[in-house]
Amino acid sequence: MSSNPFRTYHPSIHYNPFRHLCNKTTLSSIFTHVLPHLSRQDIVTCSLLNSHFYHLTFDWIWKSPEFNQISYIHSGLYMFNRFLLLLPSFRSSTLNEIRSIDVSDIQETLYERVHSEFFKLLIRHLPNLNHLNLSHALFFSNQSLPSERWNLSNLYELDLSDCPNVTDEMLVTLARGCRQLSTLKINHLSHHKGRGLAAFAAECDHLESVSASQNLLMGDEGLVALAKFRHIHLRHLDLSGCPSVTSVGLGFIVRYCVHLQSFSLAGDTVWNDRLNCKLTETLDLSRLPDPHSIACWLSRASLTCLTMLSIDFQVLLSAASYLISNISSSKKKVLVMNFC
Repeated sequence: MSSNPFRTYHPSIHYNPFRHLCNKTTLSSIFTHVLPHLSRQDIVTCSLLNSHFYHLTFDWIWKSPEFNQISYIHSGLYMFNRFLLLLPSFRSSTLNEIRSIDVSDIQETLYERVHSEFFKLLIRHLPNLNHLNLSHALFFSNQSLPSERWNLSNLYELDLSDCPNVTDEMLVTLARGCRQLSTLKINHLSHHKGRGLAAFAAECDHLESVSASQNLLMGDEGLVALAKFRHIHLRHLDLSGCPSVTSVGLGFIVRYCVHLQSFSLAGDTVWNDRLNCKLTETLDLSRLPDPHSIACWLSRASLTCLTMLSIDFQVLLSAASYLISNISSSKKKVLVMNFC
């Protein structure tokens, strides 16, 4: 009889890939498959084992740091401030790999504040930053911006939604420093009147997606600018819940922005029956005035690429026959409708 009965009844122990004598290549291969299923805290723990595991987990930790998920005991606010404090001492190779910063879940407390120089530190030390999410950042204000000239030349996506301190003047400054933007989100800005959006239209030649819903004070200035600068080919535009937009601004959008794949006017106070949606895949026309006019437009519009349409039930009753025929003629053969 074997001196170790455990081996007799559990022969699988000989094939345990994590035992001490396991081949390094085999272990790396297994860990690579397990890695996507680990929590961010566990990934950080694994990175501390040795240099080999650090390199395996490097991209997961540094490309998009998640400050609320990298510590078991500290808050996201503490970890973000710690990150900012150590940022100047990071290796240049590490700084070059950081592509995305998301602080939308970080909120200040009565006794703990975000580093007052946080935005300046990001500008100074993260040259390859592609995505910056500052939505819900109550701590982001005009004092956060540098007084000297600055540039985030690789920033492609900026989210400033629900930032109560963002003004037109701040947006103008941000537009001059983020000229490579392709995606801009400025939803729920209480102080934005349109000049900020106009600045992004003037400065950002690669702008493709703009989301400006629930901007109660935004007028036509930004929309006219989006249409005026013809080098911009907008693919996605969300103007839902903007009651200050008039027929003038919408008229410019309808006339010149003909490449839209996603377009929303939900809850606005104006409608234009010259809307061209030949390339549009997602269209939201819910809660608009004059449902009869919308139904007439639907009956004659060319919407061969449409896959999702949101309309009021009253519009559906007037345009039901057209929508049925649209399903059979659509290239994608599927049309999803939401009724409000």
